Amino acid sequence: MEITSTENSGVIKTCVRGDQAGKWLGRATVAAVAIVPLIIFPGIDRPFSTPKTILIGAFVLLAGIFGVLSGRLNRPKLPVLFLVSLAAFVSAQMFSSFFGEFLSNKLLWLNASCIGWFFLVLSNRSNALHMAIAMILACAVIAFIALLQSFGLDPFSVFGLSTSWHDSPRMKVFGTLGNPNFVAAILVPGIFLSVSLGRIIKKRALFFCLGALIVLGVLATGSKAGVLGIISALLWLGMLKRLAVRRIILAGVLLTVVMVLFMQSRSLTTTMAGRFYIWKVSASHLLERPLSGHGPGAFEPKFIEWETQYWRDGKGVAEEKEFAGIQKHAHNDYLETIVESGFPGFIGFISLLLTFFLFTFRQAANGGELVAGASAGMMALASIAMIDFPFHRPAALFFAWTLIAIVFLESYNCRRTAKG
Repeated sequence: MEITSTENSGVIKTCVRGDQAGKWLGRATVAAVAIVPLIIFPGIDRPFSTPKTILIGAFVLLAGIFGVLSGRLNRPKLPVLFLVSLAAFVSAQMFSSFFGEFLSNKLLWLNASCIGWFFLVLSNRSNALHMAIAMILACAVIAFIALLQSFGLDPFSVFGLSTSWHDSPRMKVFGTLGNPNFVAAILVPGIFLSVSLGRIIKKRALFFCLGALIVLGVLATGSKAGVLGIISALLWLGMLKRLAVRRIILAGVLLTVVMVLFMQSRSLTTTMAGRFYIWKVSASHLLERPLSGHGPGAFEPKFIEWETQYWRDGKGVAEEKEFAGIQKHAHNDYLETIVESGFPGFIGFISLLLTFFLFTFRQAANGGELVAGASAGMMALASIAMIDFPFHRPAALFFAWTLIAIVFLESYNCRRTAKG
C-alpha cells in the first residue's frame, strides 16, 4: 500500500533511520567487546592498560552522543536495589574524590567509562548473545597468545613489548594484558560462557574447543587466582541448580591437583604469605579515614608510608623482608576500596555485587543458560578480587560490567518471551 501522507512518511523515515542507527550501534558495541581486551600500544609507559582505558572512554562518549542524536537510547529497566547500590557506590567515590588526600583521574575515568558502557549497552538493548560470542572470541585469542608465550614463542617480542621482567618463568605469559594473573582473570569468565553458548547455539564441538583452549590458557598462566575463580563459579552454578554437587566437588578436586602438580608459578604458600603481608600492613590504618577514605588511587602512596612506619616500629619479622617493597595495589579489591573510598564505598561496592547476584538467583528458574554462564563469570571475578585487583584494571572491569549487562538483557528477553 502506498502512503501519501507527508506526516506518516516522516514517521516511517524516522523509524527506519532509528532502526538502522540501532543496528550500527549494536554492531559497534559487539565489536568493542572483542577489541578492547586485545588493544595494545607499543612504545608508551603503560602499553597494555592505557590504550584500553582510553578506548573504553572514547567509545562510550562517541557512541553515547550518536545514540542520543539518533534517538536510539531508552531508559533501561533495572532493579531498584541495584540502582540504589550503584548510586551509593558512585556517591562514595565522588565524596572521596572531593575530600580524600589523593585523586587519580585515570581511575575515575575508568570507573565512569565502564559504568557509562553498562548503561549504553542496556539503553540500546544490545544483543546479549552476540556480546557473549565476542567475549569468547577475545578470550580465545588471548588464550592462544598465552599458550604461544608459555612455549617461548612470544609474538610481541618484535614490538619490544617483552621486557626483562617478562623473561622470568613466572611472568612470561602476559597475553595482551601484561601479567599472567591479569590474563587468567579475563579468561575464566570465557570458560563458562563457552559452555552456555554450546548449549544455546547447539555448536557443542566448536564451543568445547574454544572452552578447552581457554582452560589451557588459564593453566599456562599458573595463576592460583584463576583456579579460585573457577571453583567459585562452579559453586555458584551449583546454587543455581545447573550442576550436581558431586560434579562440583570432583571438578574442584581435579583443579586443585592440576594447580599443585602442573601450574608453574610461585608456591601457594609463598603467594598467600605475600598477600597477607600487604593486608597486615594496611589493615591497621583502615580507620584513619573511615568516611571518605584517602581518595581514588591512594593505595600506592599510602602503602609506602604505612610500610615505612611498619618496619620503623619493629613490627616486621625476618620472613617478611622478601615481600617488602612498593605495592601499587592491595591485591584485594575490597580492602583497596576501603582505603580509597572509606567504608561507605566498601558498603556500596558489596551491595552492588549482592543485589546483582540476588537478582540472578531469582531469575535462575527462567533466566536461561546465558544468564547462568554470565553470572558465573561475574562470580569468578568477584572471588578473584579477594586476592587480586581485577576491578582496578580496564579489561577486567570492562568485562565485569559487560557480564552484568548480559545478565540483565537476557533476563528481560526471557521474561518477554515467557509472557509472549
